[in-house]
Amino acid sequence: MAYRLTNNLKNILVILLLSISFIESAIGQNDSAASFNKGQRGHIKFGFNYHLQLKHIDVAPVIFYSLNNRVDAGVGLNYLYYFRNDDSENNSAFGTNIFTRVYFLKNFFLHLEYLYCNVPYRNDLNFEYRRVYITNFFSGLGYKQPITSKVDSYLLGLVDLTHRDESPYKNLIVIKLGISF
Repeated sequence: MAYRLTNNLKNILVILLLSISFIESAIGQNDSAASFNKGQRGHIKFGFNYHLQLKHIDVAPVIFYSLNNRVDAGVGLNYLYYFRNDDSENNSAFGTNIFTRVYFLKNFFLHLEYLYCNVPYRNDLNFEYRRVYITNFFSGLGYKQPITSKVDSYLLGLVDLTHRDESPYKNLIVIKLGISF
């Protein structure tokens, strides 16, 4: 138990250090050359992510802060509902995430995300269900499309870098849709 907690804290620390290094590099760049995303500096935005696979639906309300014209950092809650009838007690997963986005073009960004989640897991050797805590690290690209002056939609293509059998996402590549306001 202590090893798992220490390992999870180590993973969170690595994610935060990577995020800080991306943030520092983006802040250190000349913002006059990055005249995109004007009006986005220094304010809080709310959002909602949506991911649909054949066997589950994933919804995640998020809140993030625009640090400057190039960097967003935030947190979210994840809820996954599995469409299956074989075990009524284990039909959902829940967790939290920490993420950062670094814009490298006007509407394109690099997205890094750490997910800590409680999921149902079926052991195929003895067909036993149990709940386990897992961590996932996602990295990928995103595209933001402004809808109005205050509402944006976005599309994320992420790769699960720490994919395991227990992962709530059965594919290595995860496509998410979202909206922020």
